Amino acid sequence: MFHEVYGDQTIPYTAYTPYGQVTNFDYKRSVASGFANGDIAGLTDMPDHGGLTSDEAVVFVDNHDTQRYEPTLTYVDGDRYYLATAFMLAHPYGTPVVMSSYDFEGNVTEGPPSAAQDGNPAGWITEDSDCSGAAWVCEHRNEAVSGMVAFRSAVGDSGLTERARDGSSRVAFDRGEAGFAAFNASGGDWALTAPTSLPDGEYDNASGPGTATVSSGQVSATVPADGALALHVGGECEQDCGGGPGEPGEPGDTLTATVETRPGQEVFVVGSTPELGSWNPADGAPLSTDASTYPQWSGRVTLGADTEWKLVRVSPDGADWEPGANRVGPATTVTWGQR
Repeated sequence: MFHEVYGDQTIPYTAYTPYGQVTNFDYKRSVASGFANGDIAGLTDMPDHGGLTSDEAVVFVDNHDTQRYEPTLTYVDGDRYYLATAFMLAHPYGTPVVMSSYDFEGNVTEGPPSAAQDGNPAGWITEDSDCSGAAWVCEHRNEAVSGMVAFRSAVGDSGLTERARDGSSRVAFDRGEAGFAAFNASGGDWALTAPTSLPDGEYDNASGPGTATVSSGQVSATVPADGALALHVGGECEQDCGGGPGEPGEPGDTLTATVETRPGQEVFVVGSTPELGSWNPADGAPLSTDASTYPQWSGRVTLGADTEWKLVRVSPDGADWEPGANRVGPATTVTWGQR
C-alpha cells in the first residue's frame, strides 16, 4: 500500500512520508524523458527525486494517468519504453511498479474491455484479461521486462557501481557481485567490453535473447540497439541451455518440440535459411499441437547440417526466443524448458 501524491509546490511528497511510501512523479519525468531522448548515462547516479529517499519512493515509467495526460514514454513507443522499464528494475532506487494496461485507442476516458451482464448496476463489467489479444497490452509480459524480476530478486539491495559509459546513450553497471546490466538507448549496436564483479561463467540474458560470458572478471558482448544485457547469479547458462542439437536426424525429418505456451501463442522454428524465415519469426516454419499432444509441437522442418536455428514462441504482442546459443543441424526431438 502506498500514497498517490502528485507532488508540487502546494503538496510536497515529504508531507506524506511519515505515513508510508509515496509515488514519485519526478522520477517518472526524469527517467522517461531520458530514455525517450537517448540521454541515460547520468541516470546511474540517481538523486533523491523530490526529496524522497529510495525507501520512501514508489517509482514508475508510466501509470494509468501519465500514459494518457503526460505520455512522455509508453508502450506505444515500443523498444525504448520497455528498455526504460528494464532499467527501472535494474536500478536500486525506489520500489518499482510495472505498468500493465489496455489499449484505450487515443480516447483518454475509455474504460477497460468490458462485457454486458445482467444485474450489474453499471450495465458492464470488465472482461477477463487476455494477453493474446490486441485489447490488453500486458506490458509486464514483454521479454525485455519479465526476466528483470529475477534479476532484481538476485541483486537484492546491492549497491550500484558504474562499469562503462559510451556517450550519453549507453551505460553499464554492476549491482554488487550479483548482477551486471548494460543499456543501449541508441539506434546502433554497442560492442561492449567492461569489468564486472560477477563470477566467471556463461549467463542467460534476463532482458532479451542470447547469452554472455564473464571471464577473468570481464564481460564482452554486443548490446543491441534499444536493447539491454542483464546477467545475474542464479541465471547461469546450464549445460543444456545452449540448445544442443538433440537426437540426430535427417534434413526434412519431423521435428517434435516440447514447449509450454500461453493461449494465443504458437511455436515456430526460426533460423538462418529462407525456409526458416531468415531469422524473422513471422516467416519461420510453424509447428502445431492439439489437445491430445500438447505440450508437444511437431512439424516437417528442413534442417541442413549447417543450419542455425531456434524455437520461438510467437503471439500478437511479440516473439519469445529460446534462450542460449543457436542450435545447429538436424534434430528430431527438442525440449525447451518449462513455461
